[in-house]
Amino acid sequence: DVASLMAELLTRSFQLGFRAAAPIGFSLLLAMLVMGLLARVIPQLNSIGLGLSVNLILLLGMSCLSLGAVTWMFEQHVADGLQLLTQVLRGPGLPGS
Repeated sequence: DVASLMAELLTRSFQLGFRAAAPIGFSLLLAMLVMGLLARVIPQLNSIGLGLSVNLILLLGMSCLSLGAVTWMFEQHVADGLQLLTQVLRGPGLPGS
C-alpha cells in the first residue's frame, strides 16, 4: 500500500541522515568534552578561542574524511528510493509489479 511504502521511504531517509551526520557529530562531541576537561584542568587556557579553532579544523577534517562514505550511502539510498517509488507508481494491479 502507498502509505506504508512512503513511510518506509521516510524512515530510510531519516536513518540515512543520522548515519551521515554521526561521524561528524561524534567527533565534535568528543572535542567539546576534551576542551571542557582542558578548561577545568588549565583555567588560564583561552578555551573559547582555542575551542572554536579546534572545532572548525575537526569539522573540516571529518567532513573530508567521511565524504566518500556519505556519497556511497546516498547513492545506495537513491537507488533504493527510486525502486520504492517506481513500486508505488506502478500500483498493485499493473503488470511488472
